[in-house]
Amino acid sequence: MKRCAILLTFVGLSSLAQAAAEPVKPIACDPALAMEPRDFRVYILPPTRRPPRNGIVHPLAAVGTLRDTEPPIRVAVDAADPGAKALDLIRFDFSGTGQFAGKPVVKLKGITAGNRRVQTVFGPTTLAVTRGGQTIPVTVRGRYVRTSSNDYQLRLQFGTALEGACSFGGKRRTVRLVDGNTNLTCADKAAPAPNSQGLNGHDTVVVYGDGDPVKGYYGHPILVDGVWYDVTLSDDGSAIAVKPTVAKMATLKIAQQDWTARLIGSKYILNLHGSTKPVAIPADHYTVGEFRQRSAPDPAGRTASFALTWLPSRGKADRTFHAVADQTAEVPLGTPLAARMDASVNGRTVELTLNVFDVSGAPVDRVTRRDGDWAKSKFRVLDEKGKVILAESLGYN
Repeated sequence: MKRCAILLTFVGLSSLAQAAAEPVKPIACDPALAMEPRDFRVYILPPTRRPPRNGIVHPLAAVGTLRDTEPPIRVAVDAADPGAKALDLIRFDFSGTGQFAGKPVVKLKGITAGNRRVQTVFGPTTLAVTRGGQTIPVTVRGRYVRTSSNDYQLRLQFGTALEGACSFGGKRRTVRLVDGNTNLTCADKAAPAPNSQGLNGHDTVVVYGDGDPVKGYYGHPILVDGVWYDVTLSDDGSAIAVKPTVAKMATLKIAQQDWTARLIGSKYILNLHGSTKPVAIPADHYTVGEFRQRSAPDPAGRTASFALTWLPSRGKADRTFHAVADQTAEVPLGTPLAARMDASVNGRTVELTLNVFDVSGAPVDRVTRRDGDWAKSKFRVLDEKGKVILAESLGYN
């Protein structure tokens, strides 16, 4: 009994050491670092001549709002001079109040007077955003399109994170908590979205070390060097702590060489990158929300891949499994793939659709070739004598 008591004491001390809080600092980052980067489309209200107001300078400035953020982000296509012949900058208001005075600005390139049709990209550039008395660096990049004097559109992506360093099993590693829903905070826990296999707005944990960075969902375990860890941000947002996940473990086996998967459980949401080797996961009842598989690389190091993303209206393949503690769950996913050609006839018009399914019967979203392009399937139509009367290829629409 004494030996057990001493062992438990050491384990407790080890856990406390792993959970020591470490300081973090805000940084600008690539928007693509988030697990599921958000791409905002903003439709700008048609400009009407009005006097300058709220930090807007040009009388024909156009204003729009990103309403999918909290608070909403307001943007203005404006100019530095009220007499300018063209609108050539974008103002950003992250407070949602519509007050643009003293707020961040991005200069647009390639804008000339008299040119009503404009398409230009900008960024990545870093904005200094003030929120709660703190200056937060935010990367922004986007595309500005104007097709007429009354049609303005913006596509925007934002990236910001908190960065620190923590110990994972005795190894010091850089950790980033990445804002995934553009509310400029980095501790939003992932949760299943109602009536879908997707997730509500959430933030991403990224751990750097040997090889590629490891990503996980904030508020859920992340697998680093074969061990599951919990990464948490302090209530005041100034420090992060890391400790081993305390959970009963099951084993997952997927008989593919190189795969990634998103598992949505009743308690845990996991991001996994695996091979044919079984991997330990917290016991739970999971739904496979997404699955990707890559081929072996060719001599140039290029790989082909395909993806499965399930939505409520797509397919009837069983995509759930129960990972029972101390047991192995073998989940059939990935290759070999099966193809089925469906035809619909309307008079003398025949529409052909190629459907591809994985070994579980789930529909494949797309297949990407080693050169990065989407694979196009070739087909032939034969007459009753076996003569080829049509040879074509199918593309994606």
